[in-house]
Amino acid sequence: MSPHVITVTEDTGIDEAARLMAGERIRRVPVIKRGKMVGLLSRSDVLDFFAKTRWTCNVCGRWERGLERPERCFSCSSTDIHLERADPGH
Repeated sequence: MSPHVITVTEDTGIDEAARLMAGERIRRVPVIKRGKMVGLLSRSDVLDFFAKTRWTCNVCGRWERGLERPERCFSCSSTDIHLERADPGH
C-alpha cells in the first residue's frame, strides 16, 4: 500500500482531478466527503466525461472538446462559452 494516498473531494473539478491523476500517474483516486470515502474516480470515468462533453459558444454555436475552457470562440471571438453534454453520436 502507498504510505500517502492521493484523494479528491466531491467539490474537486473534473479538470483538476484529471490533471492530478495524470501528474501523479495514478489510475484511480478516492473521492472523500467529510473524511469518508464516497466514491472512486477512475481514468475511464474522466475519459468518458470528456468524450461526452464539449465547450460551446453561446453566440455562434461552435464547439470544441478539451480540459481547459477556451478564452474565446475560434469562430466569432466571443467569450460567452459554456460546458455542455454532447449529443450521443457526436
